[in-house]
Amino acid sequence: MTIHSQQTVYCTPRTICAKADVSLACLTEVVAAKSLPAILGGNDSVEGQSIFAAEPVEVFEFSLHQSAPFEKLRNVLSKYQKKGSGTFSGFSCGWIGYFGYELGRFIEKLPAGAVDDLGFPVIRLGFYDKAILYDHPT
Repeated sequence: MTIHSQQTVYCTPRTICAKADVSLACLTEVVAAKSLPAILGGNDSVEGQSIFAAEPVEVFEFSLHQSAPFEKLRNVLSKYQKKGSGTFSGFSCGWIGYFGYELGRFIEKLPAGAVDDLGFPVIRLGFYDKAILYDHPT
């Protein structure tokens, strides 16, 4: 689902701590089968936590042929505000995605030698309102 209005969206982080005997491979397989998955870490070589999220409530994409990427990005990022007080350690909700190398063309003057042969967005972020944090054994 994509939210098109520019109304402020208030996010209240909530956590549920659950102990489960689940393999990292199985968790990866289940999340990867969902719509628009995002997996940060997700392998046994990671120390600390891996983040698994899917089914974002909004997706922001910016292509090489558009203009004003930072203004558009600022507009969409400012829409989401944390609600409530207290501290939370870890990821509870937020943006996950990437900024492509070609974004540099909007920061400094570079030769226009790049060919957009794959058609990937220069920026692609999803706002995930739920996530699974996997604590790796130490």
